[in-house]
Amino acid sequence: MITINNNTKYKISINADKCSRCGTCVDVCNEEIFKIEDNQIKIMQDKECKACGHCIAACRYGAIQHNLLPLNKCPQFSEQNQPKLEEMVTLFKSRRSIKNFSSKPVDKSLIEKLIEISRWVPSSQNKQSVDWLILNKNTEIKYFSKKTVEVLFGLSKILHNPVYKPFINIVLGKKKYKETMHSAVSFSDLNKRYRNGEDPIFYNAPVVLIGYTPSNVYFGRDDSIYASYNIMLAAHKLGLGSRQIGYFIVALNNNTGLRKQLKLPAGCIPQVAIILGYPKYSFYCGVPKRTPEIKWGIK
Repeated sequence: MITINNNTKYKISINADKCSRCGTCVDVCNEEIFKIEDNQIKIMQDKECKACGHCIAACRYGAIQHNLLPLNKCPQFSEQNQPKLEEMVTLFKSRRSIKNFSSKPVDKSLIEKLIEISRWVPSSQNKQSVDWLILNKNTEIKYFSKKTVEVLFGLSKILHNPVYKPFINIVLGKKKYKETMHSAVSFSDLNKRYRNGEDPIFYNAPVVLIGYTPSNVYFGRDDSIYASYNIMLAAHKLGLGSRQIGYFIVALNNNTGLRKQLKLPAGCIPQVAIILGYPKYSFYCGVPKRTPEIKWGIK
């Protein structure tokens, strides 16, 4: 496992025997760390390296050594081991969001494998800041499902309160107000379903994964969504079902006490939640999806 610390001083060197002086590293480096002088590649040590690895990945000769990105930890690719586009599209089309799970438990090694896969995604400024909290005890999952329903039902009562409605309408505006009131109805429905013995939050899934980042990472949620979708696609390929759970994140964002009960590291906040388990049912075809409109230019 490689840990990238952007505060660690980088050390880059060029193997002159392998270097072709092609200048590729100069072109692909966003931080202008490489420079060609007198037909030699020079390292500008006063520049800030974000350890993105563009230079190493683009050097076909393996001439660059980077202390944060050792070559023996860099996966090698070729055209032969790349999936075909049609295969990738089939994977995208066949994956579905699952809410019916079998009682079969998910082995910890599979979860760890999915977390390993999740790290191969882009991240803002190469922060690679997404970590994971795994809930795989039935008591914990049931507890947070119950608390989520309680928090959202509490929000629903506030939103439906006739005293607050006019002020909410003014603050949010007509369109946003209608969307918010629709959510309030959904929150009330969650409470009814929970009282009828359902789990309307986690659907009795055996595993809940919560992606979190330091609160000062500006695009932490984006990074977490990228990572979670890698997990969901890989899980599908492994015969597992998954589903993103937005209600849980809404509850956590609106209740500090509930958020604290996750016991995340200091300074970290939850960004995304997904459930995982073996699907109770199989799906044999995809369904049509809306064709996006395409607008070329601003005219």
